[in-house]
Amino acid sequence: MKNLILFSFLFFTSFNLFSQDEVDSVPFSSGTIYLNGSSGFNLFLSDDLPKLLQVGMGYFVADNFMLGANFQYVDFGQGSDSSLELEARYYVISNLFGGLSYQLDDRKIFSFALGYNIFLSKTVSLEPVFEYPFSDFSDPTLGIRISAFF
Repeated sequence: MKNLILFSFLFFTSFNLFSQDEVDSVPFSSGTIYLNGSSGFNLFLSDDLPKLLQVGMGYFVADNFMLGANFQYVDFGQGSDSSLELEARYYVISNLFGGLSYQLDDRKIFSFALGYNIFLSKTVSLEPVFEYPFSDFSDPTLGIRISAFF
């Protein structure tokens, strides 16, 4: 399991460091609207692989600083769960970001996220994200989202 986490981190880091040539075209300025979504792409670092649907929206209130919300639905096969979370994200270096989120369900889980935007065009990107929840109820996740910036 540790080898999978290490391999995934090294793969995404080495791949992403060389994926961008132009930093000026990154749309993380104040007033930008952010949309994201993923379906079935997240790899939960546990034995079961549930089906996942996630959609989100954010707004850059300042350069490199975004506030947003995500809705997530997970089907475990023997049951399902949905949650709404609030998110704050800051772009540290170029396309690399760190973020904090808070789930507004019964468990009230804080999570830390680290991710990177790989731009396919000036407004659309793939977004590998590692998320670590500060809770016994959830496992760390490694996923890929599709994002759009307007």
